Amino acid sequence: METGQETPTTMSRAIKDVDQPNLGVGLDTANLILYGKANPVDAVDIVGPHVRSIHAKDGRWPTDPMKLGEEVLIGTGLVDFEKVFTKLHKLGYTGAVTIERETSGPQQIADVRNEKIYLERILTRVLAQPA
Repeated sequence: METGQETPTTMSRAIKDVDQPNLGVGLDTANLILYGKANPVDAVDIVGPHVRSIHAKDGRWPTDPMKLGEEVLIGTGLVDFEKVFTKLHKLGYTGAVTIERETSGPQQIADVRNEKIYLERILTRVLAQPA
């Protein structure tokens, strides 16, 4: 299940209710903010043990109650990637971090290149810490 349209608490309840070992969470860091559901740092406290994949994406809270928040370049939004990755590292997460940039064309390629460099710096610091 991918985070976003429900609160992390609701997702955690569903995982416990279904009670199957193959059910996990795809942590989309920005979706939690874009849908106005949770801070991704706090969400890791709730669903972190179930995270099996990460969509690294950044965003801002919705300001119009009829629309989603705004997706922005990683590092310019409200996701604290250092805290998210630190918590997941302590939980033993070793899976992939996939950059998701919902634009297209040459700008998307340039953005993803810059986001990769930004996230690699953070991951280097986090992974140097004991788990």
